[in-house]
Amino acid sequence: MSPTLTAMHAIGQSRAVRDELVTRRISLGITQAELATRVGRIRETVNRWETGKTDPTMTEFFVWCSVLWYDIKVTASVTQ
Repeated sequence: MSPTLTAMHAIGQSRAVRDELVTRRISLGITQAELATRVGRIRETVNRWETGKTDPTMTEFFVWCSVLWYDIKVTASVTQ
């Protein structure tokens, strides 16, 4: 089984991005419970993402960003 790459590992600046997403959620007047419902998870899961206790998967991260209308740019590079 291959390891799972989480969104926070992939983006590298996990704390800064988490803080931006929390700030964005609050500025939109969305509670953790409302966000959880919109991303199909429970409030405790969203709390763990926001506090850095766990990382969302890449799919969960993209849904999280989408719900908050947070623009992300995905680039990939391959080095050999």
